[in-house]
Amino acid sequence: MQVFADKDPRRSTFEICIYQDNTDACEEIFRASRRSVSVLDYMLDNKAEAALALLEKKGTTLTVPGYLREAMAWVRK
Repeated sequence: MQVFADKDPRRSTFEICIYQDNTDACEEIFRASRRSVSVLDYMLDNKAEAALALLEKKGTTLTVPGYLREAMAWVRK
């Protein structure tokens, strides 16, 4: 068995990693409708909705977090 996680403990969730690696895309998609919470807080509080919006609008251009690339390479072995 293998466990994959970001090496930076401050990047403790998928949403944080996606936001930090794709800040411009996340801000573009979610900024207009976020007035009372930050884009990252919205993403953390609305995980499924945020993931679906990112997939539909930027799915082919997002940077995948390194730990997920490592996990995918491990699965392919």
